[in-house]
Amino acid sequence: MADAFMGRNPVVPPLHECVRDNGMVCRYDTQTQEYAVKSTWGFIDTYFKPIPWRQAPPGTPRRLTHDYPTNWDYFQARC
Repeated sequence: MADAFMGRNPVVPPLHECVRDNGMVCRYDTQTQEYAVKSTWGFIDTYFKPIPWRQAPPGTPRRLTHDYPTNWDYFQARC
């Protein structure tokens, strides 16, 4: 799933992409809520669907969530 997500082209909404200062590529799909990061070496560093802490289902471990109001905010902060 991560390979298919990072291989999707062209990058048009709902898919968004940014390149960090260190050269890593971040992608986020506002429709599917998928988020991924590709290293400067071209390997997928991470792939998941982020969960805002305040919207997490009861019992969700805190380590699986983030503190931003929305996943879009999370994506922008990570870029």
